[in-house]
Amino acid sequence: MDIDFPAPDFDLSPYTGWNRAHWEYILARMTYGYAKIAQRSGSPARVLYPDDRRGLPDAVDAIESFARIAAAWGAWLRNPANPATLTFEDSDLNLETLLRHALLDGTNPAKPSTYWGDIGHLDQRIVESADIALAIWMSRERVFNKMTSAEQEQIIAWLAQVDGKGTYTDNWILFTAMTQVV
Repeated sequence: MDIDFPAPDFDLSPYTGWNRAHWEYILARMTYGYAKIAQRSGSPARVLYPDDRRGLPDAVDAIESFARIAAAWGAWLRNPANPATLTFEDSDLNLETLLRHALLDGTNPAKPSTYWGDIGHLDQRIVESADIALAIWMSRERVFNKMTSAEQEQIIAWLAQVDGKGTYTDNWILFTAMTQVV
């Protein structure tokens, strides 16, 4: 892989030399790696990194992988001036399509190979639901609002599972609150 990282620009950014081009590169590179694994698994809802196996069920590892990058995609898509498609290694990566596909596959219990699973008490899915809710909220004009009402209801029904679930009495309370707000 050729590394085409932008050169530092200390005039624009005197402390780090990093500017918008650097962050776009990082987002495109991370998305490229995610999308490559999603191609192997058949869905961006089920990305399992081979060196990150902690003995958790695949659904939990998969939702964790998705939720962390989905928040970045949501932030990118929040700005209407940002294109839906990033390019890395001559690959076009459509963030709207990746986000939509993952949300629909991950929240569909009729697809056991991609479903993230039901949310239980003290469940890691509670943590990840907050990042997913944030991604939905930030990208709503470009992704969620373009879905059918049935697709929206499926996603909201999955998120609504956090209601009444037990959490640790720390920042986990905020995860549930964020999900419920969305």
